[in-house]
Amino acid sequence: MHSHETVRMATQGQVQDLAATLVQTVPDDLPFDRAQWLIGHKGEWTPKVGEILIGCSVPDVAELLRDWKKFYLDVFKRQVDFSGIVVPEYQAGFDRLIVVAEGLTLNEVFRVCRSRFSVWSWTDADKVVMENDREPTQSYAIWVRDRAEADEELKNLSAIQLREQGVLGVTLPERLLWELKFDVETGDHLDKRTATLCSGSRDSDGYVPYVY
Repeated sequence: MHSHETVRMATQGQVQDLAATLVQTVPDDLPFDRAQWLIGHKGEWTPKVGEILIGCSVPDVAELLRDWKKFYLDVFKRQVDFSGIVVPEYQAGFDRLIVVAEGLTLNEVFRVCRSRFSVWSWTDADKVVMENDREPTQSYAIWVRDRAEADEELKNLSAIQLREQGVLGVTLPERLLWELKFDVETGDHLDKRTATLCSGSRDSDGYVPYVY
C-alpha cells in the first residue's frame, strides 16, 4: 500500500505575481539584437527558467540550526539551546544562515579564530567596537548571501548610503563567526580578494570596521 502526498499547486494570483516579477527582471537597456536573439531562441533558454522555478527550495531551517548547535559544541565547546530562536523569513538569494548564540562576545570569537588560523587586529576588538546593530542578549539568526567575497552590488556604497537604502549590513561579530563557520566547512577563508564592510558595527569614533 502506498500513500500519496497531495501537492498544493500555485494559485493564479501567485503565478501572476511571478510573471510580473520575471517581466521586471528584463533590463530597460537590453540591446535590440540581443532581444531579437532571445525571441528567436526561446526554446534554448525558457526551459532553464522553468527549472529554476521548480527547483527553488526553501532551506531546511531545523537542519541548519542542528548544524549550528554542532558547530558551537565542536568549535566553542558550548552547549546552546535554539528552541526559542526566531529565524527571519527566508528570501531567495540569501541562503546562508548565521546564528549568534546568546552571550557570545567579540573577543570570544577572536580567541577561537586565533586558535585556528592567523589573525591580526589593530587593537582589542571589544575595546574598539562600541556599537552593534544587533547584540546577542538572546540567540538570534540572520540570512546573508552565501558568497566567499563581498557583495559586488554594494562595493561602491558607504555605510551611510547603505543605511539610507535600508541595507542591514553584518556586524563585526557576525562576520567573524561566519569566517569560522566557513573555515570549518571548507578549510578556506572569505574575502581573499575583497573586504567586507561591517556596516552593522561602529567603533568609538563612529567608523565602520572591515574584514579581509
